[in-house]
Amino acid sequence: MSLARTALRLAVIEALTPFALIGTSDPAWPTFAGDRVLDSTIEIDDEASAQRRDPRVAVFVDEAKTEALGTAQDVLTLGDGRERATLAFEIMVPAVVRHDDQLWLAPAAGTDAMAEGFLDMIEEQIRQRINDAQLLKPLCDVLVRVDEVTSNPWRDADLDLRLSARRVEFNCVIRQGGRWPAPAEIGLAALPSPLREVAQGLPAGSYGRKVCDTIASALGDRAVFPALAELRLAARLARQAGDAPAPTPDATTTPPAGDVAGKVTL
Repeated sequence: MSLARTALRLAVIEALTPFALIGTSDPAWPTFAGDRVLDSTIEIDDEASAQRRDPRVAVFVDEAKTEALGTAQDVLTLGDGRERATLAFEIMVPAVVRHDDQLWLAPAAGTDAMAEGFLDMIEEQIRQRINDAQLLKPLCDVLVRVDEVTSNPWRDADLDLRLSARRVEFNCVIRQGGRWPAPAEIGLAALPSPLREVAQGLPAGSYGRKVCDTIASALGDRAVFPALAELRLAARLARQAGDAPAPTPDATTTPPAGDVAGKVTL
């Protein structure tokens, strides 16, 4: 499950900030946040280079669980579970603050009409982008569907002041993780599904691809972990009093007939 969450996060970041647009002149970014889409962190430049309130979006994958399917009792058995995860977006419109004759950016401050407009617009752009991108690689390799979307404002806990930030949560069903390839595989091919498929669909040189390359190189030699090649069940069978008479023993047939001495291994 854990690397399936990583796959979801990286695929979404690529959808919101396509690597092909980086470095181009006048890129048409999917959201008004532009390329200021952050991975699992809320980060603001300390000193403002200009009096601008450029929005930021931080992408997280929070609560996750695996549900049993049908009569399955063991959700750790590959293919016997459904993965659910909360894909969260922290959308922030920074505030420009003057202190000691310098301009600084704060992640969020008291909201206003302009900030609310930016938040509404970016939230709608994210919804539309996810809706479009889930039909394409690499997001289609990990995201199955979105069951629910919730949006909540940020408030100052002490002042009960509504802030210029918002949290949008997508309740997602994602592809079950943990399907590992053969130990002989190396590089991206050694990653478990669905991270493997997402990594292979990410552009070379992109942020997400670099993260996947790092994870793949950190896996080490998986050949040291023995594979479960077979399951053996041994049982001794004996006829009880009152059972029907046994046929004449014949160990030469397949399967053996009669009360043949020994044990059966499955």
